[in-house]
Amino acid sequence: MTTKIDSQGGVARYLQLYATLSQQLADGIIDPGAIMPSEPSLARKYRVSRTTVRRALERLEGEGKIVRRRGSGTYASARHAGPLKPGQRISQRHGLAHPAGRIAVATRRLDAMFVATPAAVQKSMPGFGASTLMVRTLKLLRGQAFAVATRYFTGPYDGGSSAHRVSPAVIERAARRVREQTATAEQIVTAMAADAFSARQLAVAASVPLLQVRRLFYDRQRSPLEYQDARYRADLFEIRMLILPDGHGDFSVTGNPDITR
Repeated sequence: MTTKIDSQGGVARYLQLYATLSQQLADGIIDPGAIMPSEPSLARKYRVSRTTVRRALERLEGEGKIVRRRGSGTYASARHAGPLKPGQRISQRHGLAHPAGRIAVATRRLDAMFVATPAAVQKSMPGFGASTLMVRTLKLLRGQAFAVATRYFTGPYDGGSSAHRVSPAVIERAARRVREQTATAEQIVTAMAADAFSARQLAVAASVPLLQVRRLFYDRQRSPLEYQDARYRADLFEIRMLILPDGHGDFSVTGNPDITR
């Protein structure tokens, strides 16, 4: 998973940008209802033309993922739908072969506080720092919780101030920093037993297998920006990968997770 837009990769640049932004919207990197980066900002960050940016945004708007407000800016949309049907799953598709689904995922913030950086985060991302801003959210589709996500942001946080709650503005600044500075990211998918917190939030029994998706975000100097740990109900969620030719005689996966039926 990368934010690099490759003009030689065999996939149109506006589709690559669309895929990257779609991923950030689906993952909650851009919060529902949050203002999107401006067209000039996106063009500079991804080193593409304004026309490329407009085409990517037009596709996102056509799919209902963003909303443009004249004189105000462009915002991530936040829509809701009815309950899940029995046996229905949420599919996170990677690739450009399928149009994005129109099922909106709601994100509910559980808590946000400054804490000492967990050992697991420091081990996965050396140089992360001794303290972090931790934000925990619950993802729901049609009112049913299917994932609990924890985000750890790097920054000049005072770990000695104990765990105390922070304002939405501080969280938005941290998330904006990740959006603007991310150059590369890694994704690790594993299976794990539900701990007490995840089991309670997802309404499952303790030790039930969950799908764990960890994402590590870095800037251009390979310095850590964010560590994400999302845990999904395996009976409600699946990940599909579309493998595409990369134009150089090999194949690659283009990151573009869409929440679909």
